[in-house]
Amino acid sequence: MIATLIRKQIFLLLIGTMLIFAGPPDWTINPSNFQFNSTVTAVLMVNDTLAENGNIVGAFTGNEVRGVATPIQVGDSWMYFMTMYSNTASGENVTFKAYVASADIIADVAETIPFVANSITGSPASPFQWHAYFNYDFAPVLSGIPDQTIETGNSFSTFDLDDFLSTFDSDAMVLSYSGNSQLSVSINANHVVTVTAPSGFEGSESIIFTATDVSANQYADSDTAVFTVLPLDIPPQVNNIPNQTIGLGGAFNQFLLDDYLTLSDAGTITWKYEFQSSVVGTPAPTWSVNPSSFQFSMNMTVRLASRGASVTGTENILAAFSGNDVRGVTQSVAVGDGYLFFVTMYANTQGEDITFRLYDAMTEEILPVFEQVSFTPNAVLGDPANPFPLSAANINIVVDGNNNVTATVIDPAWVGSEQVLFIVTDVGTLHSYSDLDAVTFTVMNDHTPLVNGIADQTIEQGQLFTSFDLDTYLTESDGETVAWSVSGNTNLQVTLDGNNQVAVSPSTSNWYGTEVVVFKVTDNSVNAFFDTDTAVFTIEPLDHAPNITNIPNQTIGLFGSFLPFDLDFYLQEQDGDEVEWSFEFITNPRGFSPPTWSVSPAQYQFSMNVTAEVISRNQTVTNGNYLLGAFVGNELRGVTQSVQAGSVWLFFITIYSNTNGEHVQFKLFDATLQDILPVKEELTFIPNAVVGEPLSPFQLRAGNILLSMNQSNEINFEIVDVLWTGSETIQFRVMDSHRTHHYTDA
Repeated sequence: MIATLIRKQIFLLLIGTMLIFAGPPDWTINPSNFQFNSTVTAVLMVNDTLAENGNIVGAFTGNEVRGVATPIQVGDSWMYFMTMYSNTASGENVTFKAYVASADIIADVAETIPFVANSITGSPASPFQWHAYFNYDFAPVLSGIPDQTIETGNSFSTFDLDDFLSTFDSDAMVLSYSGNSQLSVSINANHVVTVTAPSGFEGSESIIFTATDVSANQYADSDTAVFTVLPLDIPPQVNNIPNQTIGLGGAFNQFLLDDYLTLSDAGTITWKYEFQSSVVGTPAPTWSVNPSSFQFSMNMTVRLASRGASVTGTENILAAFSGNDVRGVTQSVAVGDGYLFFVTMYANTQGEDITFRLYDAMTEEILPVFEQVSFTPNAVLGDPANPFPLSAANINIVVDGNNNVTATVIDPAWVGSEQVLFIVTDVGTLHSYSDLDAVTFTVMNDHTPLVNGIADQTIEQGQLFTSFDLDTYLTESDGETVAWSVSGNTNLQVTLDGNNQVAVSPSTSNWYGTEVVVFKVTDNSVNAFFDTDTAVFTIEPLDHAPNITNIPNQTIGLFGSFLPFDLDFYLQEQDGDEVEWSFEFITNPRGFSPPTWSVSPAQYQFSMNVTAEVISRNQTVTNGNYLLGAFVGNELRGVTQSVQAGSVWLFFITIYSNTNGEHVQFKLFDATLQDILPVKEELTFIPNAVVGEPLSPFQLRAGNILLSMNQSNEINFEIVDVLWTGSETIQFRVMDSHRTHHYTDA
């Protein structure tokens, strides 16, 4: 209602002070009576229309004239260049009146200007605007109606539209609404709005409220408010997450926060954690480093979290260590809205492991840092815009995207307790209810026995698992005696003799399958700390090797074609296992010497370059003794040897010609086979062309016969040189693809 009253007062002021004269007012001022002045460059808007010549604007403090101006035409506008006067350098509020010649009235100007000596308000390029009104139809303004959200069963608050409505004239007003579908809306005679939700309704509706002038112009304004009904919000409940106690070297159990959560509604929740810490009282350490003792340095810009919360204040100290040697030290510095550490680290050797420790000035204690870096001379890690993140704590807590909690002891020599609050909060609800539980993580000064590395085993029916000694996998730092136990087995018999020797066997001879066996070692001490390791024992059905039955040889004449065939037609697979086929050419060196290929570039006008990779008889080139020759007919036009380029062998060959468009063929001397082979791929000579590059070489296939195998294991043949006579021996191999032993036949 306050806003409405103020704006109505403005209207009454404007109307109430509008005076009718029989001529312009006699506003005058004597500048010599005043000590200070300021200037205004303005235009006059009368009823929101730019006024022209003949009008007068006066400046006033109270009823005292402090400035008078008449307009001067500047371009298409009439501007007022007014000097205002005062005996106070600042603090007075200047009001304005306008004599409107066309109506022979004086109207108040809506704007005011606080007087400041020597100030300049407006300019010819951007003049200040004075607004004067008389007999004007103002549009209503309706704004600020708040959204409302309730839970089912509750009621929306009623509200008075007049609290959000501003009018500037005496026109009557019609109030209306629209946009509702399920919600009921009523507006009574006093403009009070009631919004009602039907029983069982949940959701949102946007309701548009409109105020319309009862006038010739029927000016109107609207405002939209969203009314939402949410399901009943019931607080989440966290139920007794157990504390954990381990010994030195032990590991806290991972756990799922949602296992300890009770939700009575369908809301979404989020988890966070907070450490409960207190002042320890450790004095600030006197860490220091002598840079002149070291040859190399590297720099880090660090943002550090201590027990999950950002470090604050400038008294915190971060030190870098190699082993127990200090290699860098710095204090926190305020940067923007946070605190950073700028640390220079020193070393004489690249690759040293750098660890960190934080002196937390708030809790007055030294904490280890979870992260480590490897020293690299002149390296720069992080910058003020993207600082390197480090986290300090005795225990590092990680809550993953599935709400699994992993608690890790950072310093393996640390003993003590940390209390952590796990907090669950409703998301997107009216109340954002939350609940929490405190969990204590304790490390006692008693080493946990550790068992690690027991190997999985897989055998076939009728075979025996390998026995093993559990003590081989045990680390017991206290020298205490331990007790072993076994669990998880159902169809396997696991026996443990007095020397901790383990034997595993099936309960029945025809059983096959997999079982996960848990081996647990426990200290024979008051604390009874323990550790476990799992091993997977698998017995597979008896696996028979696949068998290939006599793929027939083939003999053809010149210009003939070898018949394609299906490899699976010659396969016998007793177990029905999936198989993988492969083939290779049998290589018996043929004893031919490398050819004495040579070419004289001076005989040719043009050249082109090719970078090629060659597959010879289905094998990659493996040494530098291979030769690749380029031919036009029987004339040699280029020759090169294989060159190693990274992990592959490539051929960089320049080809020569005196004619564009010649047909270029290739031949390969295969150094392993010791024979010359034809090459399938060919080129058309183009002067200055470049074909292939080291990262994407031109692919060539050499061989008397080229083989291809499709996804259906069908073999197809292609003879490269139709005039070739001779024989090739090809070995086809089949292998069980998903069995342990991968039995094969060829």
